[in-house]
Amino acid sequence: MQATGFGDYHLPEQGELDNWQTVVETFLAEDYETAQTLIDGYGFPYKVVEFNDTVTGRTYYLLRENLDMSYYDTNGTAAVYDDEEGAFDYGWGLYIYNPQSSMPVVVTAPHPNDDFPTPAVSYQCFVDWDAMFLLISGTGREVKWTEQGNYSNSKSLSDPSRNDDHAFTVAYKLFCDKIRNDFGRREFSPQIHSYDWNRHSGYPSCQISAGYNKGCPNLPIRDLSELKIDIINASSHIMVPANTVGSHPDVYLNDYYSVNYDIYEFIFVPEFGNSYAVNNNVDLEGYSQNKQMLYSFNGWNRYDVFEPFFHLEMDELPNCYEETEDNYKWFYGYDSQSGVYDMSQLFTYTFEYYSPWIDAMTEILPTVIELEDNLVPETPENFLITDVSHNSISLEWENISSFDFKTFEILFADEPITQTNFEIIDRYDNSMLASQLATSLEVSSLEINTQYYFKIRARDYNENISLLSEEITIRTCPTDIYGFFAVGQNSSSRLEWTAREQNGNQGFNIYRKISGEDYIMIDSWETNPLLAGSTVPFVNYIYNDFTVVNGEYYEYMLSSVNEQYTEYFYDQTTSCYPEDIFKLYISNLESSIMDSVAFSKNPYATDDFDEYYDIEKEQGTPPEYIYADFYESGWGQNGMSLAQEIHGDYDQFSYYRSWILRISTNQLNDTIRICVSPDYYSLDGKLYIRDLVTGEYTNLTNFDKYYTALNTDYKSFRLYWGNLVPYIIFASQENQIYEAGDELNFEWNIGNRQLIEYLSISIRNDADSVMVADSLDNNTLNYSWIVPGTKE
Repeated sequence: MQATGFGDYHLPEQGELDNWQTVVETFLAEDYETAQTLIDGYGFPYKVVEFNDTVTGRTYYLLRENLDMSYYDTNGTAAVYDDEEGAFDYGWGLYIYNPQSSMPVVVTAPHPNDDFPTPAVSYQCFVDWDAMFLLISGTGREVKWTEQGNYSNSKSLSDPSRNDDHAFTVAYKLFCDKIRNDFGRREFSPQIHSYDWNRHSGYPSCQISAGYNKGCPNLPIRDLSELKIDIINASSHIMVPANTVGSHPDVYLNDYYSVNYDIYEFIFVPEFGNSYAVNNNVDLEGYSQNKQMLYSFNGWNRYDVFEPFFHLEMDELPNCYEETEDNYKWFYGYDSQSGVYDMSQLFTYTFEYYSPWIDAMTEILPTVIELEDNLVPETPENFLITDVSHNSISLEWENISSFDFKTFEILFADEPITQTNFEIIDRYDNSMLASQLATSLEVSSLEINTQYYFKIRARDYNENISLLSEEITIRTCPTDIYGFFAVGQNSSSRLEWTAREQNGNQGFNIYRKISGEDYIMIDSWETNPLLAGSTVPFVNYIYNDFTVVNGEYYEYMLSSVNEQYTEYFYDQTTSCYPEDIFKLYISNLESSIMDSVAFSKNPYATDDFDEYYDIEKEQGTPPEYIYADFYESGWGQNGMSLAQEIHGDYDQFSYYRSWILRISTNQLNDTIRICVSPDYYSLDGKLYIRDLVTGEYTNLTNFDKYYTALNTDYKSFRLYWGNLVPYIIFASQENQIYEAGDELNFEWNIGNRQLIEYLSISIRNDADSVMVADSLDNNTLNYSWIVPGTKE
C-alpha cells in the first residue's frame, strides 16, 4: 500500500493550465526542443523524452514528470525488494505520443493508484493497437480533495475524470483535437479501470459500457449488422479454459464479459453451437460527468454506428477464484514460500487472464476504424404508413444490415416525388435515423388536410446510397383535436372535445364499445347536425350519450371525415363509467322552499377535487331560502362549496366515505327536513346522517332527518355512505381464572352508539360457548354475571 504523503499533486491555477496547453500544442507540433524550452521557462518538472522501442521498432515521444528522489517508501515491509525511491510532486501524469500511428486512438488510465493494474494493461493496449496516444494520470483521487466532510470521489480535485481544470484533461482535449483535424473523424477513446477484488461480487470479469447512461452501444462494443465485427463476437464461448491461469473452472463468455445495453438485443454468435444474449448485468457503467467521455461525445449522435468512448472495468481478482486474500496476493505474484512478491511477475496473471479482450480488440479495431464493408446498403423494405394526424404522419419500415451505416433518409413532398422537388429527413433531424435498426419515424410539423408523398433510402459512411423504396402517400387529417374526454353521469355519458383547427372536415363520427366487444358507431355528422364540421377555429363540441346503463365501463372513439370521404380516427380514446348519482333534498315541511346536493362514487373520480365530477355551488339566495352544500375546507384558498361531490370508487358494503353537509336558511323556527332521493334503496348500502352538534345519527334509508332552524348560521352534518358500524372498547382487566359462583363484571365504551339496535354478550373457548346476555339496551355500558355451577 502506498504510504501517505508519498508524492503530491500540484493543483494548477488557470495561468498554469494556459501555459501547459501551450507546451502540449508545441509538443504535438513535434517541435520538441521548443516544448522543452517552454517547460523549463514555466518551471514545470517535466522532460520531453524520445523513446525508441526496440521491440516494436516505433519511436515514441513522452511528456514525463521528473522524479523527486527525496521520497522513499518501504511499502510497509522490512524487505527492501519492494521499496520505492522517488515520487512525483506535480502528479500531472505521463503523456505518450506515437506520431507514426495511423490509428486515431487515445488510451487513458485516469486512476493508476486506485486501479493499480490499469497502467500496465493500458500500455499493452497502446502497443498492441498501435494507438496514437496514451495518458496515465500521476496521482490518486484522494491526494487532493475539498477537505469538506467525509471523502467521496466527487470531492476529488486530483481525479482527471472529474475535473476540467487538470493538466490531464487539457492534454486529452488537445490530443482528441489533433486526431479530429488530422484524420477528419472522431477519436476512439478507451478508458481502462479496475475495481476492488472483494467488492461487486457476482459481476463478470470485464464490465463494458460506452459511458454512463449509454444504453445503445455500437462499434467496437457491438456490431448491429450481420457481420458481427465487435469485441464480443471476436471472443470465444470459453474465454479462459479451465486451469489456464492457476486453478479455476472454465470461464465462459458471459462470466468474462457484461455490456451495458438496453436498446436493441445483443447476440453472441459462436462459430459452433447456439447463439445467445450477451450478459448486461453491469453496475459500473462509469461516472455520469466523466470529463473524457463528455468531450468525446460532445456533439456526437448516440445512435451512430461508431462509439468514440469505451469504458472497461476489470475485476482485480476474477470471480473464477475464491475471494480470499491469499488468492488475491497470488494473482499479483506473491510467493508464499519466500514470503515476498516476485516483482517481475507482478502482472503476469493479469495479462494472461485479461489478454483475450485486448486481443479481441486488436483483431477488430483496424476494421472498425476503417469502417468500410464495400457494400451498397440494402433498400429498406415494407415502407408503409402506420398513423396520421392533422400535422404528423408515422412511417414504418424494416431495418437493414450495414456495417458502415450512416443514416436513413426520408424523402417527402406535397406532390409526387421527382429528382428535385423533395425535402430530406435524416440523422441530423432525428438522431434515431443514425441507427440501422431504426424502423419507424413520426414526420411532424406538416400542414393540415394536405397530401404528402414519401420514399426512403439508406446511406453509409462511404457515400454508398441504396435504391429508393416505392412511393407511399396519404393526406393529413382535416382536424386538430384536443382534449377528448368522457364523463360518466347518471344513465348518460358526456363527451367533450375541442377542434382547434378544421380544414375540409365534413364532421365527426362517434364510436363506442364495452369490454369484450367491438366498436360500433353510435352517431354521425351525416345524421346529427351537432357533429358537423366548421371552418371556425377552437370549436368546443359536447355530445351526450343517453343510451348507456349505469354500472358499465364504456370506451369511446372519435373520427373525422374529409371532403374525399376518408375517415380519420383520433389516436386517443376515452372511457367513463356512468353511475347512480343520488340527491339529498333539504326543504321545509310543505316542500315549498327546497335545495339539494348530489353525491356518488365513480372509478374515474378521486377523493380530491375533480372538475368534471365535483361541481361548485352557485352563490346567491332568494328572499326566502334554504341553502345546502357539501363543503371541503381544504379545497381552494378558502374552502369550496359544492352542489355535487363524487368520491373515488370503493365498496360501500365493506367501507364507507363521508361528506360534510352544511345548511343555512332564513326559515327560522321552522322544521327543516333532510331526505334522500327516492331512487336510493337499501340495496345501495347504508346511509346515515349525523348531527355534528348533538351527535345523533339518522338512518336515511328508513327515516327522514328533521331539525328546527334557530338562526341563519350554517348547521353542519356528516353524511356517511357505506359500511359504517359501531365499535366497542372493553375496559382493561387483569388476566385471572374464574370459577363457578364467581361474579364476572364486564365494562365497555361504545362508539357510534346510535347505530346499535341491541347488545349481546357471549363467552366462548375453543370447545364451547355460553350466552351471557341478549338484547341489552344500547345505553348499557356494564354487566355483571355469575359463573354458573357449584364450587367443588
